[in-house]
Amino acid sequence: MTIFGQIVVGPSGTGKTTFINGMHQMCEALGRPHLVLNIDPANENIPYIPDIDIRDLITLDQIMEEYKLGPNGALIYAMEYLKVNVDWLIEEINKEKDKGRYLLIDIPGQVELYTHNASLKDILNDLFEILDIRLTVIHLIDCTLLSSPTNYISSLLVSLSAQMSLELPYINVFSKIDLLNTIRDDLPFRLEYFVEVQDLNQLLIYWENHSAQGNHPMALKFQLFQRELANLIEDSTIMQFIPVDINEKNSVLSLLQLIDKANG
Repeated sequence: MTIFGQIVVGPSGTGKTTFINGMHQMCEALGRPHLVLNIDPANENIPYIPDIDIRDLITLDQIMEEYKLGPNGALIYAMEYLKVNVDWLIEEINKEKDKGRYLLIDIPGQVELYTHNASLKDILNDLFEILDIRLTVIHLIDCTLLSSPTNYISSLLVSLSAQMSLELPYINVFSKIDLLNTIRDDLPFRLEYFVEVQDLNQLLIYWENHSAQGNHPMALKFQLFQRELANLIEDSTIMQFIPVDINEKNSVLSLLQLIDKANG
């Protein structure tokens, strides 16, 4: 029988663990049996109790102490270690799957783990092949970044890179939408503009008119570079974002319905 689920990605600080906890509570409220997987060995003070936890296999402190690695290097090692020991993960899912055939997967916030390293993709491919799992990727972007045109475009590039790397059904989400009022006066356009990823040249014109670069010799080159990036994004994908308040049940439920549709 097919196992469905969602894997939550995005840069550090976007609220992935909070998002997982909110989805966990929604599944509980709906009576949907599910498993919560923590694949982040650096995750501390988790608000939920994971059914499967990579820290039962290996911990970040253990890696850093034994191999004299920093936090980022240790996280890469942890993913590669899990790849080599993927049988452990498969066995854990098999042991727990009678509790639920829907997965909520929390992973580290270092985007290079899936944009520049193949370990996570290889782990997922093993799960797909052996366990018949279908996952949708939920990519979180902190909505407070919308006040900066360059941060917004950078976020779009990260999302595009992750989509190309993971090759799975993909939903982009603006997280922390409850904080939108704190930056609303700084937004160059209405939220709908950012949600629909409309004509990015409008945003670049705004940025050029408000940039502090002025007559700096590099200003024109940087503007041309930004325009080429905008064209790349618009030519490469149809991208949209879903604003989600993880503390508002109707918002979470609507997103869950979209995820179910994406999973097939």
